Amino acid sequence: MRKKVIDIYPPSGEGTVTGNVHAKEKRERGGKGKWILGLLFLLVIVGGYLYYSSYGTVVVASPSTVTIEEARELLVRGSGSVGTGEVRGILLSETLEGSREFPIEETRTMEERAEGEIKVCQDYSDSPRKYVERTRFISDEGKLFEATESFVLPGVHENDGCAWVDAIAAETGEDYNLSENSSFALPGLEGTGLYGRVKGKSFNLKKEGFSKEVPYLDERTMENAEKEMLNELSSRGRERIDEEYGENYYLGMDAQYTAEVIERDFEEKEDEDTFDFKLRIRVRAMGIEKDSVYDFIYEILPEDHTWRKEDDKISFNLKRINFEDKEGDATMNFYGEIYKDIDRERVKREIIGLDFKEAEKVLREELEVDDLSIRTFPFGLSRVANNPDRIRIELDF
Repeated sequence: MRKKVIDIYPPSGEGTVTGNVHAKEKRERGGKGKWILGLLFLLVIVGGYLYYSSYGTVVVASPSTVTIEEARELLVRGSGSVGTGEVRGILLSETLEGSREFPIEETRTMEERAEGEIKVCQDYSDSPRKYVERTRFISDEGKLFEATESFVLPGVHENDGCAWVDAIAAETGEDYNLSENSSFALPGLEGTGLYGRVKGKSFNLKKEGFSKEVPYLDERTMENAEKEMLNELSSRGRERIDEEYGENYYLGMDAQYTAEVIERDFEEKEDEDTFDFKLRIRVRAMGIEKDSVYDFIYEILPEDHTWRKEDDKISFNLKRINFEDKEGDATMNFYGEIYKDIDRERVKREIIGLDFKEAEKVLREELEVDDLSIRTFPFGLSRVANNPDRIRIELDF
């Protein structure tokens, strides 16, 4: 049997299935590596652009402060322009009304005498007989009455000698509210032949008598009620004015407000120990404009200085208000911390692109500060940004 002799061999792997697979994998790995490198390069470019486009500098300065205290006399003008030593004001007004029930603490004795008619008759004469005013009648219960005017009793043949006589009790009280069938004698005739022959036979009560303690609304109670209502409505008026204008005007002084009573009224309740009191008032005030006060304060500060408004203490003593002339006199007390103002735009231009050490040296020469720090954002270089819009100056007290 003859053997086949192979004396030339092909390159290792080529011409076989295994060799073809390895070559393909090698080509694929090479292509993927180039793609990854390209992506990383792109990310570096984009990241660098984003970093430098967002790169900024923050300067944090703690200005040196000086505390000052000033008291100045001011004229507050509610109209027209203001001059030296003057500030603008505004005249404010609120009308309020209210009513409340108040107790009546005082009492007094109310007394009334009973009044009525007594039917008086005589049986002794055919002729009329006249009797004087205040002729006395005493009832069978011992209650004394007096005639309120003179009267004439007719003869016995006319109206049976009877007449109705107006009479009033000698004393107050319910005991004199007699019944209809009460009878009376005339004590003035006692000891004469007419006693018992002239008498009262019945009684017609027209007005009851009484004596009792009742609530009494005196002047002091009225004054106290008005004072209480006035304080209540005045406080409400002040709150309304403060709420509406307090953001832009100084309104904290008692002397700024006046309360005027426009109308008052009261209603008593019969036989009750309370009464209703009604009051209508007008609350007026003079507000002092904050912006005008700030302008005035800037005028009295040293040149190129400002102050920390959030920590200031400004108060007023308003000594006089003339609502007709729309002006007032006030003393302003100012207490605050002042510091040299910072021209931020100029400072930014002077430190553009400097490294931190150079920038700090320039800043300390330009600014009156107790402390100073410089940092970048988001992170990285120790150099001030080249764009002034990317530089921020913050004050730290």
